[in-house]
Amino acid sequence: MSDNPEPLLKENEHYELIIDDAHKRSWAVRFLKGDFVETIIMIRAIKINEKDESLEYNFDILSTPDPGYARKDSVKLQEEVGHVIYSIIETGLHEGFVQLSEDPE
Repeated sequence: MSDNPEPLLKENEHYELIIDDAHKRSWAVRFLKGDFVETIIMIRAIKINEKDESLEYNFDILSTPDPGYARKDSVKLQEEVGHVIYSIIETGLHEGFVQLSEDPE
C-alpha cells in the first residue's frame, strides 16, 4: 500500500478519530484541516481491491457545518476520505494497531 505519492495525514493534526462504543466496527473521523473542517464522517466498510491496488470504502456524513458543500457525492470529499483511510491504515500497519484480514462475506 505504500505506493501513494501523497504525504500521510497526521492524527490530531489533520483529522481526529472519534471513538463510538455503539459502532465498534466503524471509524468516526472529524476533519481538523482542509476544505471539510469540522465535518464528521463514519467510515463503514473498507476493502482493498487487489486487482488495481485501490481502496474501496463506504462512509456516511454524520455532521458538517456546510451541508451544501460536504456531500457524499462530492468527489473532493470522497478523495479526502480515501486519503484519511490510507493514512490511518499505513500508520497503523507501521505502528501495529491495524491488522488486515480477509472479508468474511
